[in-house]
Amino acid sequence: LARRFSRIFDEDTMDIHSFQDWAIASRTFGEIGTMGDPFQEVDLDFKNTMNLMELSEQYKVPLYFNTKGNLLIHDEKYYDQLLELKKSGLIVDVSLVSGDDHMLQKFDKVAPLASERMQLIERLTDDGVDVVNSVRPIIRGVTESGFDEFIERVAQTGVNSIHPRTLVLSGWMLQKKFWKDYAKANGMIFKNFNYRYHRD
Repeated sequence: LARRFSRIFDEDTMDIHSFQDWAIASRTFGEIGTMGDPFQEVDLDFKNTMNLMELSEQYKVPLYFNTKGNLLIHDEKYYDQLLELKKSGLIVDVSLVSGDDHMLQKFDKVAPLASERMQLIERLTDDGVDVVNSVRPIIRGVTESGFDEFIERVAQTGVNSIHPRTLVLSGWMLQKKFWKDYAKANGMIFKNFNYRYHRD
């Protein structure tokens, strides 16, 4: 960690406190999970996320996690270690677009059920963790079902904020039969843009 941020450190002493002071003073969090979920079961073998949490606890580095919560739901060691990070700054962004287990499983087959993620949000907020709910992507025909009730329930858990984002389909996705059928069923018209995506 210190070497990665070497520009902030004295190379002779590798003073981790310089980074800690900078991160806290600038209200900067290390954001984890922008390219892949950090709490997937594969971490039981590789321990990347567990090691990161232990280092962050040791050096008081504030972290922002994006996740659907697999290991936080199914492994108490990960949940307990996550709670230790509250002392130095912790935000957990739980991705959940619907409260409907059956409907959501069509799109999130390997992720925890909607009801499990809702319970995770409630547990985290009860334990004093700052929680964000990412409603992304908003998918026509999925998130519309019971959407008002879903948002109301999330709001009642005590989350800090709810972040909505519309569906983004990249060029290769537009060639898949599933998304072509989805577009036809939902009356969406795909066009070629400069960056080859369509926002619903």
